[in-house]
This record gives sequence, C-alpha cells and structure tokens, in this order.
Amino acid sequence: MFTVDLSNRLIIQDHGTEYALNGLAIVVSPHQDDESIGMGGTISLLIKNGFIVHYIFTTIESTDEAIFRKDEAEAAISELGITDSKIYFLDFVDGDSKIFTLNFSESVGKLKKKIREIELQNKVIEVEETGKEILIDNKHTIILTTSRHDAHRDHEETFNMIKNGARKKIILEFPVVNHMSSAFKCNSFIEIPDDVYEAKRKALAQYVGEDNKGRIMWEDIEALMLDNGRIIGTKRAESCFVSWYGYLKPLNKLI
Repeated sequence: MFTVDLSNRLIIQDHGTEYALNGLAIVVSPHQDDESIGMGGTISLLIKNGFIVHYIFTTIESTDEAIFRKDEAEAAISELGITDSKIYFLDFVDGDSKIFTLNFSESVGKLKKKIREIELQNKVIEVEETGKEILIDNKHTIILTTSRHDAHRDHEETFNMIKNGARKKIILEFPVVNHMSSAFKCNSFIEIPDDVYEAKRKALAQYVGEDNKGRIMWEDIEALMLDNGRIIGTKRAESCFVSWYGYLKPLNKLI
C-alpha cells in the first residue's frame, strides 16, 4: 500500500520508502469527463496544495460534437481551478481500435513530446545535448490517468501510451465508474473533504451533453467515494493504484 501525501509532496510505501514529488501533475485523460469522474477530487486537492496541473486529452469525437466536448472540458476543469492555457488535445479519434489512427510508436511519440514540453516549461527536467533527460533535484512528476483495467479500449490504449512514453514518473491510475471492471485493485486512498467534493460535483455538472446521454452516473460515483471512505474511516475518498515504469530514486531506502 501507498500513502499519497500531497501536503508534503510525498508518495510513501507502507514499509517507509519515500519518493519526493516536484509539484507538477499531468492528467492524461482518454475522454472529456473521465478526469472528473475518476479523479476530480484529487485534482482539486493537488491545486489546493500548490501543484501545477496540466491536462492532456488523448481522444476526441469525430463528429460535430467535438467542439462542444472541448468546451465542456474547459468549463469542467475551470471548476477545479485550472486555466485553459494548461489544457492540450491530441485529437486521436475516439473509439478507433487501431490505437488512435496512428501506429503505436507515433502515438507514444506524440504523448511523450507533450509531456517533455510540459516538464521543460516547468523546469523539472533538463535535456542534455545527447537528448538524455535529467531529473532536477531527483523529484518526480506524477501522471494521473484512467486504470489499465477499465473496460474501454481507449482507456487501455491511453495507459499503454503512458507506460511506454512516460517512464520514471509516478502514475496514479483511477477507475472510471461507468467503465470500471472487477480487475481494478487499488493500493492507495485519497481523502476527499466536503469542499473538494463540491468542486468535483460542479466540474461534472459542466458535462451537460454526457449527462443527457446518461453517461454521468453520479449515484455510482457517490457510492464508490462513500465505500472508499468507509475503508479508511473517513466520509469520502477516491481510490487509485500507484505504479511506475523505470527506476525511481527514493528519498530513503531500507537497510
């Protein structure tokens, strides 16, 4: 199990090993609404704790609704405290089974390039002449995304892109209620205070089109948060699975 300590910018394993966070969080969401359903409370908490949060949406609909989905996403994210200057759309085709119409290496390359741009902009990495990335102060960026076990191809493919294109970053995987499969297992809970809960509700309320289609299952979202809260002895919580690919330098090691 892990403790996600946002106030002290630490990820702590149950045996005591600590990993320092650099204050940058990148939300990589397959669809417009996944981010608020699965992790809206945590995103709001990140902002309250002084983190810089950027958004990357990997897919968009190929219909005339695309522009409305983007507008709704920007409105939802603003409720959580993020400006549109920190929102990026990769515009892969929603639901395309051929990994977003590009071959895998091209898809990963586009995501990796955007993440690198964000990290350089926020001065958390340096790039040597050889192209090698150097982590400044050995502190880690966190990536928030949907679970690899969500029952939607776009969610699975988005996670695979992160796995291959965002190595040496801490990944927080969240379940999206209306696509959650029984394979999801969490290894951390994040308490959601009442004011943060209200921010999440307001964010989800901006997705009018999705709500009209019955895709915002608020009762199920609420039930999951209450169940998570009971597990850790609080009112509400979001659950996540902490993972990473590539070596991370801990603050301390067991002897």
